[in-house]
Amino acid sequence: MTLNAAMGASFKMTKFELRVMPSFVDYLRSGWAISLVCAIDYTGSNGEPTRPDSLHFLGPNNQYENALNWVGSIVEPYDSDRSFPVFGFGGIPRHMGINQTSHCFSLNGNPANPEIIGIPAILQTYRDTQRMIGLSGPTLFAPLLNEFLNYCTMMKETTQYNILLLLTDGIINDMAETKRVIVRLSELPVSIIIVGVGNADFSQMEELDGDGGVLRDDMGKPVVRDIVQFVRFNECVARGNLAEEVLKEVPT
Repeated sequence: MTLNAAMGASFKMTKFELRVMPSFVDYLRSGWAISLVCAIDYTGSNGEPTRPDSLHFLGPNNQYENALNWVGSIVEPYDSDRSFPVFGFGGIPRHMGINQTSHCFSLNGNPANPEIIGIPAILQTYRDTQRMIGLSGPTLFAPLLNEFLNYCTMMKETTQYNILLLLTDGIINDMAETKRVIVRLSELPVSIIIVGVGNADFSQMEELDGDGGVLRDDMGKPVVRDIVQFVRFNECVARGNLAEEVLKEVPT
């Protein structure tokens, strides 16, 4: 099609293409389900749970409980069955009869079925197992992320979007491997929400977030899309925009 303008110029259209871009809500309405997976940091840098200054000290100021409750409640309504696999990492899961550090273990003690129904039940399981899980280290994300990758790979032919809510207090000791797994995960329908509790150095988490540039692994391979959202729990609570920050990048 050619259009002639008044001054003799012409505009020629050689191709016309109409693209429909579904919104996040459109996907949910069409039958896509959200699945939430939770992970809790049990490394020694959290502090001995019996001490009041520990991030795992049970009480009203326990940031893990508050983060699970508040962030979990934000995401929970989007999960169709409200049944969440919950894992710990970097600790010694004596409640499972294990006396050495595990970098991915089921919080309910059942590796065959790590799911817990509802945020209140997750909080109760966290409290019930508190004294039975020893803090250890180092802080490794890759074993947990590989488990998440295996799960998401099995589910990739389904209409399920998977969100990993990862609660941690600081530095990662396997950054290169973590990046490699995230690059692989970016090809799947997943998001990773990292919530930083406490006041540690979270520069590595901000690097994984990728807002300062495209995240790449140690071989230079970039992520297909930005799947990581990092949130500083204390700062977001103080500003009153926790819900906004948690879900900021999931719809895209």
